[in-house]
Amino acid sequence: MWETLVFLLNGVVFIMIGLELPYIIKELGETSLWTAIKYAVCISVVTIIIRIIWVFPGAYLPRMLSKKYGKENPGQVGNRFS
Repeated sequence: MWETLVFLLNGVVFIMIGLELPYIIKELGETSLWTAIKYAVCISVVTIIIRIIWVFPGAYLPRMLSKKYGKENPGQVGNRFS
């Protein structure tokens, strides 16, 4: 059920963005469409790289900060409740 709800919400978000796109392009003013696309690609690439880099500290940082957590689950980094 939750996967279906997330799928539907993602669809609604993309439809809303698509409906706003002509207005956004019209309001660019003197900035060319290709310049805006270049900025969007750069921002997306930087965001993806930051998320990839954050995976390892995000997984191991709680374990390093909490000695109690590390002792309870010496070989496990993921879910504490499994």
